[in-house]
Amino acid sequence: QGYGCQDDTIFCDVLDGHDQWGHYAAKAVRESLPQSLQCRWQEAVALVSLIDGEKRLSNCQFDLLRQSYLAAAAAVDEELRSLRLDAVNSGCTALSMVKQGDLMVVANIGDSRAVRATTSDDGDVTTVQLTVDFKPDLPQEKTRIMQCEGRVHCLDDEPGVHRVWMPHREAPGLAMLRAFGDYCIKDYDVISAPEVTQRRITARDQFVILATDGVSDRFSHSHKVFL
Repeated sequence: QGYGCQDDTIFCDVLDGHDQWGHYAAKAVRESLPQSLQCRWQEAVALVSLIDGEKRLSNCQFDLLRQSYLAAAAAVDEELRSLRLDAVNSGCTALSMVKQGDLMVVANIGDSRAVRATTSDDGDVTTVQLTVDFKPDLPQEKTRIMQCEGRVHCLDDEPGVHRVWMPHREAPGLAMLRAFGDYCIKDYDVISAPEVTQRRITARDQFVILATDGVSDRFSHSHKVFL
């Protein structure tokens, strides 16, 4: 709470490391991402306020946050490369949310999931998935990888589990297409750029859940189990 020294603003995220050094990658991103985003967001807000005033600022909050998220994610991914940990074959996903007043901005890198609980017309609490699971079999993501000569397929003993592979090696077998780290396969367009979306919070909205794939995959057919 109080993110960016603003009383009405909250930042939260969930990070999911993978492979041998994934937990270290997740800790490093946890320390860097909130500060990096905050710095870029505050600079962008100050610049727009100086040039165009408060009216212009109120109309472009989402655009400022989106651009700040993209810049922060790129900087954090580059910073992770320079740390003394093996992020060549390890990395982490990141799902984060900034809530400012009634504006909710969600940024997703990987296959964690944001779910919103809201009240329907008949009074029941229903759920709405807010993010895309960036799994390797997602058509537009798979096409991007294959255009860069990467491969996407399942192993014989893992039917239905699509993974990303180098062109001529059975490695690294990455089960998502966006992540921090995993530099061995970045040349094949595994990216750290988040998908950034916005929602306006209404009186019907109850809460939002940020869940790693280890939780959300178990309940892919119905989010009501979260409730």
